[in-house]
Amino acid sequence: MLSLARNLLAVFVVAVFVVACGGSKEPDSVAKEFFTALYNGKGDVSYIYLGEEGKQPGVKEMIDGKIKAGAQKAKQKADDNGGLDTINVLDKNINEKSAKITLEVVFKNGTKQQENVRLINEEGAWKISLK
Repeated sequence: MLSLARNLLAVFVVAVFVVACGGSKEPDSVAKEFFTALYNGKGDVSYIYLGEEGKQPGVKEMIDGKIKAGAQKAKQKADDNGGLDTINVLDKNINEKSAKITLEVVFKNGTKQQENVRLINEEGAWKISLK
């Protein structure tokens, strides 16, 4: 009986640890990751909120293509400015369902640019809103 109690306690501790460590990322982290990938030429549709429209045939593929094309343009801009240096969060306004994040993109030649990002909380995961 004592062994069973120990095993149940161990399972409970592991479950709590997994839930605590596996939580969703904060919206400002998602925004920084997305724009870091974008300026490095790696567009990823998994960061994008697709909503109901995304369930229609071909929509996800179309958005994926546009994100990848945008990533190539962003990478060219970064390359023209010596490469991406850092991305900093300047401002954030976060509530339970949405967030507005202002990022400062700093290129290696010292050029700076601001990006305003809207995010939506989709079932506990923050996604970039294209609207």
